[in-house]
Amino acid sequence: MDVAGEFVVGVNRAVVERARAKTLGWSMFSAVTDLVAAAIMALLGGVIVWLAGLVGLLEFLVVLLFAYSGVRKLRGMARLRRTWQSAEVVAEAMRLSQAGVRINADNGSAPVFLPWDAVLGFRIHRWLGKQLLVVDLAPQVDADTPGVEGLGQPAVRNMLHRRIHGTTGLRASVDIFDQPLQAIDHAAASFTAGRVRVR
Repeated sequence: MDVAGEFVVGVNRAVVERARAKTLGWSMFSAVTDLVAAAIMALLGGVIVWLAGLVGLLEFLVVLLFAYSGVRKLRGMARLRRTWQSAEVVAEAMRLSQAGVRINADNGSAPVFLPWDAVLGFRIHRWLGKQLLVVDLAPQVDADTPGVEGLGQPAVRNMLHRRIHGTTGLRASVDIFDQPLQAIDHAAASFTAGRVRVR
């Protein structure tokens, strides 16, 4: 494979759209489950108040917790839907070149660019039967590191500092790639004299 110029990893749009629909569906199911549980607990609380008096009012604390959780999930789902509707599915997951790697982070407003010396390596993380390709940053790399672009975006900071899908770091589902992992590994190795590999 010739990687003398750039190596582009495209995005399978249909896979992304199916994954987004599934995520929104599970979010709706979870929110409705919490709200139904709140309604059932409210009915039970009413019966307990009727049978046991004011002690039954404690049941309504549980009702409030379920209701709050359901409403919070509905709001989060609405925010996510608005974000996805306002931004089209990107055509490229990443672009590797002699200069470094450009990554389109999910929900990021702009791509992230990392010169190769800012990249420790690529790693495969398995989560719920899925494979994620994670880009691990070299120690001390942050938004202020010379040559780095896009690490200061809120969505990117969230990926780097919060454990999501069981790991931290810039990541993308391998399922969305139009290139095999072996080709990505070969390109990274070619551009970095073998230093950066997919492990």
